[in-house]
Amino acid sequence: MPLKGHKHTEEAKKKMSAARSIPQVECKCDFCGGIVLRNRCEVKRRKHTFCNRKCEAEYCKGVPRADHIRKKISDAQKGRQKTEEQKEKYRKGAKRRFENPEERERIRQFALGRVISQETKLKMKHSQKRAIENNPTINVRRLEGAVGGFWYGNVKYWYVDAPQYCEKFNREFKERVRAYRGYICFECGTPQNGKKLGIHHVHYDKKMCCNGSPKDVVPLCGSCHSETNYNREYWEQHFTEMIYAYDPSGKCFFTKEEMKEFCG
Repeated sequence: MPLKGHKHTEEAKKKMSAARSIPQVECKCDFCGGIVLRNRCEVKRRKHTFCNRKCEAEYCKGVPRADHIRKKISDAQKGRQKTEEQKEKYRKGAKRRFENPEERERIRQFALGRVISQETKLKMKHSQKRAIENNPTINVRRLEGAVGGFWYGNVKYWYVDAPQYCEKFNREFKERVRAYRGYICFECGTPQNGKKLGIHHVHYDKKMCCNGSPKDVVPLCGSCHSETNYNREYWEQHFTEMIYAYDPSGKCFFTKEEMKEFCG
């Protein structure tokens, strides 16, 4: 089809007419095995044959891209800036996906057993650092991920005006919380294995140990902890009810003395 405002030349029309008159042959789809009609010129020109774009897309999922194709795509993306309208569209799409339990489960199953190479990890780390350097007001969640996960002790954010954790929220305190709950995730019951459980602030108050607010904390695995970044009102009420259901006094971690007895 010609561009808007343009017309095919007579020579182009003759070529298209000649191409249509070539006898068609039956070909086998490389993905689903279905029979599809293609003219002889197209069969010679193309390496693969597909019924439609859907078959082509499914076939290409399992085929690694060549180095020169990856480089071409990478070069095309360099320096490309997204508009605010595009960013808002991506944010809404991501929110819809995470609000759908089936989609969350599909993403989780896809990630199970996936191993990221050291080279890829380094690329991700440098990319995140560049993003923060170019935009110092980037949101808190991305900053927490960029410095290697959530915090140990009184580690500050990368810019001055951001909130800080209380200095009492340190490694020793977090270990007492994990021990009190038996080193299992408070939400799904997954036991701690290799990677330590994260400690979640039920009321999302980073200064809770210093300002006298309720010291409600629970140990969570990485999967459950990431879900608490969304629909915060629900999770706050959910964990508060669970804590007081187990212990009406609201106790949710060992004291230092109790921890010494627990460790023997």
